[in-house]
Order: sequence, then structure tokens, then C-alpha cells
Amino acid sequence: MEAVNNWGPAALIMFGYIAASFWQNKQVEGMNKRFEDMGKRFDDMGKHFDDRFEGLKEWAKTEFSRVHDRLDRMEKTLEKLDGRVKVLEDESRSHLVKR
Repeated sequence: MEAVNNWGPAALIMFGYIAASFWQNKQVEGMNKRFEDMGKRFDDMGKHFDDRFEGLKEWAKTEFSRVHDRLDRMEKTLEKLDGRVKVLEDESRSHLVKR
């Protein structure tokens, strides 16, 4: 009879181990789901940043193109002014030579 009474605590310990393993598996599944959800969020965030950087690249291209066009216009204006200055210098030399 004494041997039967010793099985009670052993059965309780075994039940505790089994219950803990089921509970731990459930927690691991929940953690795996949380990690998967977090990974999806990071993937979405990466796509969002890629889209933002692509927009930034396009903006930079248009801005540099606009600045380049403006510099070309300024260069043409400077060439015209340089031509006018040369004409004025020639006229002033011709007036000085005539005197």
C-alpha cells in the first residue's frame, strides 16, 4: 500500500511537466506569430522607405536639371553682355582715336 501512495507525488510532477510543455509550446507559437508580424511590418517599412528614396531621387534629378537649365540661360546672357561690352570698348577706343 505504501508503494501506491508514492505514485501520487510522481504523477503530480509528471502532470506539471506535461502541462508546462504544452503551455511553453503555446507561448512559442505566439512568439513566432509576433515575430512574423514584426517581420511583415519591417518589410512594409522597407518598401515605404524605398518609395520615399525613389521620390527623393526623382526630386533631386528635376532640381539639378532645373539648375542646369538656369545656368545655361545665365551663360547665354553673359555671352550677350560680353559682346555688348566689347562693342562699347571698341566704340570708346574709336572716339579716343578720333580726338
